[in-house]
Amino acid sequence: MKLDLKTGIALATLLFTLSGFYYTTNSRLEEAEFEILRLQKQVGVLERGNKRLNKKLNEHAAQESHTK
Repeated sequence: MKLDLKTGIALATLLFTLSGFYYTTNSRLEEAEFEILRLQKQVGVLERGNKRLNKKLNEHAAQESHTK
């Protein structure tokens, strides 16, 4: 199989373009996955804090109802 120079350059350009697209897409996907993990951890911390605050609020409401 014999390739002329124009065909070789066109194929090389296409190959480099596709590999660059793959690399940047893969890199962005990894960054997004790390950000999702960080946000999931933050949500867990906030949910625990929310439970704690709701418990204190319920205790306070129960004390208020007993004093009336």
